[in-house]
Amino acid sequence: MQQETLQVITGIIQCLKPRERLVFESHFFDQLSPQEIAKLFNLSSANVYQIISRSRKKVIQEKIRVTVDAYIRTRRDWGTMNKQQLTYEGALTDANSWTSAADAVYKMLHFTDRKLSMPMVMGLTGHAFRINIIAPNVHIAGPTAYSFGKVISRGLHNIGYDSKYVDGMTSEIGPNTNLLDPSVMEKSAMDKRSIHQELPKALDLIHSSLDRGYPALAWDIFFPEFGTVYGYDDDTRTLYAEQCGRLDTLPYENLGRSVLEEIFVLIIEGSIELTLKQQLQRALETVIEHYEGIENAVPTAVIGLAAYDAWMTSLEGGEVEPNGHAYSIAVLRDARFHASQFFQELIASWPDDSDVHPHLTDLFVKATTLYNGMYDKLNVLHQMFPFPDGGEPNVKAQSVTTIALVQEIKALEYQALDVLKEIYRTLDL
Repeated sequence: MQQETLQVITGIIQCLKPRERLVFESHFFDQLSPQEIAKLFNLSSANVYQIISRSRKKVIQEKIRVTVDAYIRTRRDWGTMNKQQLTYEGALTDANSWTSAADAVYKMLHFTDRKLSMPMVMGLTGHAFRINIIAPNVHIAGPTAYSFGKVISRGLHNIGYDSKYVDGMTSEIGPNTNLLDPSVMEKSAMDKRSIHQELPKALDLIHSSLDRGYPALAWDIFFPEFGTVYGYDDDTRTLYAEQCGRLDTLPYENLGRSVLEEIFVLIIEGSIELTLKQQLQRALETVIEHYEGIENAVPTAVIGLAAYDAWMTSLEGGEVEPNGHAYSIAVLRDARFHASQFFQELIASWPDDSDVHPHLTDLFVKATTLYNGMYDKLNVLHQMFPFPDGGEPNVKAQSVTTIALVQEIKALEYQALDVLKEIYRTLDL
């Protein structure tokens, strides 16, 4: 085993140039300090540090590449090399919501025995009620500034599904890719980036899900949004994916090599039977906790009702980035539309023979009215600040009008929270 390990390591460090390899071996195998190596090879200490750093990155990348090769080789040895492509057409190729995580979940559920409407997915997962703001510029990453694993897996759990995921995310907020040179999004740019260290685990999850007939949810496939991987081909090492209505292919090694160099893959593992009442109870727990800020968020993001104050403070500061601001409004407007539709569907689908208090329908109607009111005001903002252009949110007259509308939306949100809590208490009777 030691000999085999040594052979693997020796093979991996072949990626280094002769001098890099000498310095690397002296430091990592012979345990020499950079100062000792500098004397040995007549180099400056700064040069040695640079060579060690560069060599480490190269070796890590080669190790990941070798690991992926070994993973494919193992599938071949076990006779599990395969080609799998789920039928992906019609409504599955459309973008059904600005909340791409919920859109991906909606499409995953299409392949299960629980095909829910988009409003029901948005409502039960809690996405219809989310608001995240990154101050002081209302960054475009705001709507997705949360712990993917915890939030999305909990949303699926509310519906009645367990999940498993690989999380290769960073805590840093990346750039707004809409404002970058388009060339950074091209395949040639992907090829120059590092292979993500979580790639082998992510591929394993994707294979296991697709072999059971379910697509996998993935982040940042072609750009920083959520999508689904609905097929693979081991021979050509190709993934088939859909993201926000775009169907395309991606080489195995390029998953996680988009602009943000992040990777997140989640799959459905198993299911439990839940009644609609139980689903709604779980969803309301999720929503109330989010509104009250009881959730692990990205450090720079303000979540829930407190996000409205962060939004108004950003507008007062005059540093709002138009494209990200317009995107945040579009996502929030779409979410509150689905929230109102969610309660309308609950009114229509709630069991007639339910033992829950009849007052519940009245509460559903109140919630529908409140979220419709939010949608109407957000629609005004959406027209003022259309995506992607974004309008002029930092012009004084515009910001004053916007702050007044945000105040009104915030007031409706507080009323809605009271109604949600009352629904929750009624369900618990």
